Amino acid sequence: MSITKTGDFKMKANPKIIYQIMVQTRLMIMFGAALNLSRASVVATRYAVCRRQFANVKGSTEERKLIDYQTHMDILAPNIAAGLCLNMAAREINEKIVKKSNKMIMEDDYKLLDVLHHFTSGLKALGGEMAYNGLDEMRQACGGAGFLTASGIASLWEDVAPYATYEGVNVVMF
Repeated sequence: MSITKTGDFKMKANPKIIYQIMVQTRLMIMFGAALNLSRASVVATRYAVCRRQFANVKGSTEERKLIDYQTHMDILAPNIAAGLCLNMAAREINEKIVKKSNKMIMEDDYKLLDVLHHFTSGLKALGGEMAYNGLDEMRQACGGAGFLTASGIASLWEDVAPYATYEGVNVVMF
């Protein structure tokens, strides 16, 4: 790229290379969504294993652990699975398509960019939404402790919130 003395912008390389940068950025968003969702899953699961409340354990005065409630597991399990699936999908795209596309681009071949652009656009939107909603569910599953900075979930939620607008608004990406 260069700018002339009159202020005109000139692109020296193929402008399609910009799509490759977008693909890489969206892939990083997917990895970030998976990582943050997995981190929140660990915190919320550990909280559920330690926190006791409500109904007593049969034959004891001790309260039940949150993890013993089916409705609590119904929040945790899908989010644990979503974090793993997002990570696997991002890895597969990176290993099978992105690396091949990078080699092809070095030879001035941009055939895979269209497919990559569509894959990463949709998965960025899906992954970002899954992470945002999942983090919020797990924050709520930790009760008032989920809002505390010490829980770590609140700051993860703040990190994931902009994923809906980075590299294209999700409404357009779906």
